[in-house]
Amino acid sequence: MTQKVLPSNPLVAVSDNGAPITSDGGNVLLSMFLNSPVVSRLFNNVEFNDNRKNPRYAKVELLLQMLIQVFEGYRNDDVADYLTQDIEHRLVYAQNMASQPTISRFL
Repeated sequence: MTQKVLPSNPLVAVSDNGAPITSDGGNVLLSMFLNSPVVSRLFNNVEFNDNRKNPRYAKVELLLQMLIQVFEGYRNDDVADYLTQDIEHRLVYAQNMASQPTISRFL
């Protein structure tokens, strides 16, 4: 059996014994990809013109959340409020997800 620990959250381990996974199981693989050194360096080099005072979320975090939502098949920002409460998202991505109004302002 293969087992991997998530780089984003070491408390979550993924085991593969060949059994089918849920439809949300791909989030674990997506998280591992997005936390890889190459992708992390890419996101660290993205620059935004950000004049906000005391922002709760960095623009890079909002971009990452939007990419996650698109990769998962959610095509609009309305789902953001649902995902903020989703246990699996909170475990896998180990970060607070921004609300729908925050995502809308970012877009």
